[in-house]
Amino acid sequence: MTHASAVPYRLSRRLLHAVLLATALHALPVHAQQGAEPPAKEVSEKVSEEFAKLRPLIEAKNFPEALTLIDATLGGVKTESYDFVLLSQMKSQILLTTGEMNKAAAPLEQSLGVAQKYDFLPATAYYDQYYLLSQIFYQQAAESKDSATQKAAFEKSYAYLQKAIPLAPKPSVDLQIFSASLLYNQASLSGSSDTAKFRQAIAEARKGLYLVVKPPEQLYQFLLSSYQQLGELESAAEILELMLLEKPENTQNWQTLVATYMNLAASAKDEAAVQTCNLRAIISIERAQSHGLLSSPAENYTLVALYFSIQQFARASELLEKGLKSGAIENQKKNWELLSSAYQQMKHEDRALDALKRATTAFPQDGQLEFLMGQLYYTQGRVADAYTHTLKASDKGQLDKPGQTYLYLAYLGYELGKLEEAARWTEQASQQADIKPTDVAPIKRAITDALKEREELLAPSKA
Repeated sequence: MTHASAVPYRLSRRLLHAVLLATALHALPVHAQQGAEPPAKEVSEKVSEEFAKLRPLIEAKNFPEALTLIDATLGGVKTESYDFVLLSQMKSQILLTTGEMNKAAAPLEQSLGVAQKYDFLPATAYYDQYYLLSQIFYQQAAESKDSATQKAAFEKSYAYLQKAIPLAPKPSVDLQIFSASLLYNQASLSGSSDTAKFRQAIAEARKGLYLVVKPPEQLYQFLLSSYQQLGELESAAEILELMLLEKPENTQNWQTLVATYMNLAASAKDEAAVQTCNLRAIISIERAQSHGLLSSPAENYTLVALYFSIQQFARASELLEKGLKSGAIENQKKNWELLSSAYQQMKHEDRALDALKRATTAFPQDGQLEFLMGQLYYTQGRVADAYTHTLKASDKGQLDKPGQTYLYLAYLGYELGKLEEAARWTEQASQQADIKPTDVAPIKRAITDALKEREELLAPSKA
């Protein structure tokens, strides 16, 4: 959600027409009481004549001429008069109609001040005027690039909204949306989160939920964004679940829900909570996929990784097998390695080896796969096969840690009695950045001792 979005409601020209109608009713040649205190709620004869000239200009949408006439007429009336109130409101409405938002607020504020002082307007009109001023200042804040200007405009908007709310004829979902929007943007202004205002935004949005049978999505969006800003991910997830019940076709909300559950898992304090959150993420992906969503290779891989995280290796391997075959999961080396790992976790060593063999078909020049096969053969007690595949690994290259591969060859060679080869591998391992001298020392010493022992055994026969 943006920091300051446009006013959710366009300022309608019907407001201007309403003022025109009201003005027309007053535009009769009524004589103002001379010297009366307070000023009468009447249009002066002079201003009535000017209104007669003004109406055709507005109907013809000749707004520049209309503004010129209003300004000239305002120059001849007292500030604290009914004439001033009507003319100023007319000026403000024309400026709003022509899109001159920044100029519209001042005449409306001035007219409202006089109207309040002398009770010139009906009670219902004050709600409309306060609400309109709140919207005007909100729009000014939204359009400004200066943070200080934004802050001041939002504060004025909020002040007028606080005056409008008690005067509202009845609870309104639009009013709650606007109130939540204003508070949210105030809270997130300039990147300095205001926790109290985020909570106020939540309260205003929640009020709106109870006003209609089918609440608009904007209310849920303000709730979601506010909870996210507060770091209350459990509440954010609850709102997302409600939004998806209404619109299950919304891909972005599914993605956000999955990410929310995964973040909850990452921050959970105990293993049971971790498992629960990861399971919810899994279920969310599968629910989305039932609607034809979240089915990209990356999202399918995320699903596999989540099954790994809850140790459901059978399901993970099933998804990997199907995905690698169909293309639903990318044909990448790491995915074949993950498949092999899943089988190893289930003690299915033969399947784990088979997965790596298929991987070498897809990536024939990759030595790391051969190295992994060598390790698997060794766990099965097939030392010679382990040595053969690790040799292939060294020949092919593309190894994650070359030194570790060479050191492994040294150990295998030693175990197979290939002492001279093992000695050469220790020398190669020593030259690699991923190997320390202390890593090589034990096997090097063992090989040296074995060579010496063999020499001693062979010495008598030579004599």
